[in-house]
Amino acid sequence: MDMLTNKATVTLGGKEWHVSPLTVEDLAELQTWVYSKLDDPIKVARECAEGMPENVVKELMTIAYEDVRSGSRKLGSPDATKLLGTFDGFIEQVYLHTRKNHPDMDRLAWNKLINEQVDVELAVIVDKLKEKEGGAIPDPSIGEPTLPTSPDDTSGRPETSDN
Repeated sequence: MDMLTNKATVTLGGKEWHVSPLTVEDLAELQTWVYSKLDDPIKVARECAEGMPENVVKELMTIAYEDVRSGSRKLGSPDATKLLGTFDGFIEQVYLHTRKNHPDMDRLAWNKLINEQVDVELAVIVDKLKEKEGGAIPDPSIGEPTLPTSPDDTSGRPETSDN
């Protein structure tokens, strides 16, 4: 991290990307994004309460208001943290951290670039597994991969109607 500019540099797709800390405005935008993605407890309670007895409606609305008051959708809450841990949440954070230094990269461009890099990394991993296992890729449903010693040898192969 460059202590003078408070930026970190990350290499992705053969290019260096400058990552800045989130500002208060960025955090406000992230909070708005979280609100837009998580259900409003009061709206959900109203929908669930339709046609219910009055005592049930009152209980549902009380719970919903308590949920809102407790900040169930605020940054740092379990629901917000879970959402930010998703791929979409990750993309939103990457976009906010990099938009000042890379204004040409929108959310869609980051999504595409990161997905392409994941595909590249997965291909490398698969190649390494193939090399390590002599061409066989491990099948988690049967344990360690084994290569047949002859065409009639079915050991290590999954059960099929042909075996």
